[in-house]
Amino acid sequence: MFVQREKLRNKRIKHLRSVLMAMIILCMLLPTVLAACGAVPSDQNPPITESSSPVLPESADPDPNEYSHAEAAADKTDDTTEAQLVEDADTSPPEADDLPPVQEVPEPAEKKARRVDFSVKVNNISTTAPTDDNPYSVQKFERGARMRLFLDEPVSSLYFIWNDFPGQFFITVDGTRYEYDGSQYLHQFVELPQASEDILIAMPNRRTQLCDIYAFTEGTPPDWVQVWETLGEDETADMLLFPTHSDDEFLFFGGVIPLYAGEQGKKLQVVYMNIYMEDFVIRTHELLNGLWSAGCHIYPVINNQVDMMFDSVDEAAAFYGYDNFVSFQVEMIRRFKPNVIVEHDFDGEYGHPTHILNAYCLADAVNMAKSEEYYPESAEKYGVWDTPKTYFHLYKENPIVLDFETPLEHFDGATAADIATRAYGYYYSQHPYYWGVFFNGPYDCHKWGLYRSTVGLDEVGGDMFENIPEN
Repeated sequence: MFVQREKLRNKRIKHLRSVLMAMIILCMLLPTVLAACGAVPSDQNPPITESSSPVLPESADPDPNEYSHAEAAADKTDDTTEAQLVEDADTSPPEADDLPPVQEVPEPAEKKARRVDFSVKVNNISTTAPTDDNPYSVQKFERGARMRLFLDEPVSSLYFIWNDFPGQFFITVDGTRYEYDGSQYLHQFVELPQASEDILIAMPNRRTQLCDIYAFTEGTPPDWVQVWETLGEDETADMLLFPTHSDDEFLFFGGVIPLYAGEQGKKLQVVYMNIYMEDFVIRTHELLNGLWSAGCHIYPVINNQVDMMFDSVDEAAAFYGYDNFVSFQVEMIRRFKPNVIVEHDFDGEYGHPTHILNAYCLADAVNMAKSEEYYPESAEKYGVWDTPKTYFHLYKENPIVLDFETPLEHFDGATAADIATRAYGYYYSQHPYYWGVFFNGPYDCHKWGLYRSTVGLDEVGGDMFENIPEN
């Protein structure tokens, strides 16, 4: 009896265990089933806290590889959400106003060269003439002379103010000798092959004279240092000026150079009919300083005819030779092939005989230059050229008036008149004779006339390049 009761008790306990286990499993599966059926959204299922998590018997551990319906539903919901996000996303480019401002990358600052002080010895004798900033004090060199620079720091460039052309000369840098041509520029800038404190300069072939020499560290030299250019054999000039003397290019041509060479960047070639070397070379230094300050950096051509005073045009023509003047002008026109030529007044402004000779010769030259019949040697060398436009100062036909009073960007707001005045200021030797540029009065430098044209007459006026196509 006791055994039967015990068996019945064990059977009931086993049944209760089975029921309890079934209820536990049902409780665990119920949220998943409801979520799969849509009765309760998966994102609204109450979180299962640690205290409410059922404790499963060891025999009821879930298979880690089993993929439940709840997980499948969750994955489907995630996929739908991501797809919806992509569909709803605004993929159009942002408006310009919504973009952050563009930050410009600043260009690296230009490295400026610095002037370096030094002392010199010529043939082992100390001298100060080349380092005193005075163009009137001159260091003379005999043939074979040597000048050594005594520097406290390395320099990368030298700037020579020669008083005559030295021809071939040598610079020895750190024991290595380099050859240079001193026949082109009276004011000559030389970049050394390397920075050095050990510099020796030799003039082996001829006597020469030096006003000043300057030395600079690595970098762009100061603006007052003249780094001249020369038009190559295949290069042409936009504008060709024929002043008779150095200073006429500002006294009577006024602001032509700063306006066209400086502001507009035209290739402007100046050709002087008279030369100043020998005992009055200071006038050539003034010429170069004036041109450079006015924005003309193409080295001028200077005819090898000395300046003389005459009582008449016939006397001037007899001295220089009318044909010599015309031949030289024709050669320059053919060599540089300008679009515009600028020339003196036919009356020589105040009646200067050589100004008059220059003007009348040019009137012939501009017509002869287009035909190989005249001066065939220069025609064979350079070809012929028919200049599109030629202007004469104060010429009364087809007149134009140039504007020299408008501020110029290239010169930081200074006008062409301001720059011409400053440039003439370098002609210290001429100040006792002429107080300044002729901006008004009978020799007004604003007034010009179109003497000859192959591109038609000026209609707008005020610009010598009217009707000239842009390059």
